[in-house]
Amino acid sequence: MNLKSILVLAFFIIYVILCWKNYVCGIKNLCPESETQDAILRGNPIQFYKNSDSYVLGDFDHYADSLSNIAKFNKIDLVGYYAPEEVNSTFYENLGIARAQIFKELLINRGLDSNQVQIFGLLKNAKFQDTLSVMHTTDVSASIDMTSPDIQLVSHHGITEIYFPSNSTNEIKSEALSNYLSSLVSVSKDSKIYVIGHTDNLGDEDANKSLSLLRANTVKDQLIKFGMPATNIACEGRGSSSPKVNNSTEENRALNRRVEVKIQ
Repeated sequence: MNLKSILVLAFFIIYVILCWKNYVCGIKNLCPESETQDAILRGNPIQFYKNSDSYVLGDFDHYADSLSNIAKFNKIDLVGYYAPEEVNSTFYENLGIARAQIFKELLINRGLDSNQVQIFGLLKNAKFQDTLSVMHTTDVSASIDMTSPDIQLVSHHGITEIYFPSNSTNEIKSEALSNYLSSLVSVSKDSKIYVIGHTDNLGDEDANKSLSLLRANTVKDQLIKFGMPATNIACEGRGSSSPKVNNSTEENRALNRRVEVKIQ
């Protein structure tokens, strides 16, 4: 057999091996777990295990550096996903928030300013491969105009935030808010609406919890006026216990004085 024939044969053997591996791993999903995980992780900075906030890192350092550069000029949302069938054994409201918090801590350990990060949990149908899945995303935060005297509504990642002036619990007369709540009721009468009030950290925490609940109930009353059944609205006042950002500046405190509206 001459050299040319040997090279052709070698090429053919390599080609057959690659085709076989693509069929077994890519199509039939029968690769050993370690090989499959390596292939998944190469293109993703972090993967989470099913029913858990435990994770495996891929090329995370490069990803963290890129986010740190973006965060010099923008606040960043870290969104953790969780699937409907997953079991949450963490101390957080859902696995999405638990995963986002883990992600946040890893980024902070690599130099990201915690003031530039806020976290969300989002329900999403997701496929786990060998118990691992990409269960996160990042985005530039929606922002509010700190100089505007008008009410501002910010919607992102399945949550709408309504901003109150400091110490205010009165019903806010706002065409934008009325239009939003009216349209929300028209499409969500058979759904459950969660209204969660928050404050900054100024003042007594018991008073802040009462204030945050009053704010949530203010929005609830407005929803009821537009025809939402009271039994479909759940209210909660968290005081200053769940800030979006720390309370080190007046701008940050304004971002923490909010009511969140979520539909499930």
